[in-house]
Amino acid sequence: METPEIREYTAEELDAFWFDAVCACGWQTDGALAFPGGCVRLGQYKTLCHTDERLGLRYTDIWWDGPVGTDTFHGVAMIQRLTDGATLWTMHYVGWMKLEAEELVKTAIRSAVQRGIFAGGRGSEIHTSRDNCYINTFNGGFESFAGVEYCTRLGDNARTSEVHYSGGMMTSLVKS
Repeated sequence: METPEIREYTAEELDAFWFDAVCACGWQTDGALAFPGGCVRLGQYKTLCHTDERLGLRYTDIWWDGPVGTDTFHGVAMIQRLTDGATLWTMHYVGWMKLEAEELVKTAIRSAVQRGIFAGGRGSEIHTSRDNCYINTFNGGFESFAGVEYCTRLGDNARTSEVHYSGGMMTSLVKS
C-alpha cells in the first residue's frame, strides 16, 4: 500500500482556505450564517463543514448549546489535512448570547468576511444597531490570536452577549 504524500501549507494558504470555507458556509451573505441556520444538527451539537479535495483540506466548525434555559454555547473550528487528518489550525470559543444581540453579531461577522478581514473568526471593530453596540477586542493574526467580543444594550450598557476565543496555527505541522 502506497503512503499518501503529506503536503505542507503556508499560513497564507490556510488563511485563504479559511475565507473560502466560511464563504462556502454562507458567512458572507444574508443567508446561512453559522448560527442558527445553515448548519447540520447532529444530536446535541451543530456543525458546518467545507472540504476542498484539490487542496486536500477540510474546515469544520462544531458548537454545542449550553444547558437548557441558558444562553451559553462553546465550540471549536479547525482546518485539517485530508491525507492524515492532522489539525493545522484551530479556534476555540465559549460564551453566551441573548436573542436581542444575535442579528448584530451576525452583521459584524458578515462585514469582516465580506471585507476580507480576519478578526479571530468574529466581527471586526465596532458595529451598532438601533439597540446594541458590538465590540471585538481581537489581538494577533491568523497564526495566533485571542480576544473577546461582546454586545451592550444602548441606554443601560447591559451586556447582551460575550464570547471569549483563541486559536491559531499548529506550527509544527505548517511550513514557514
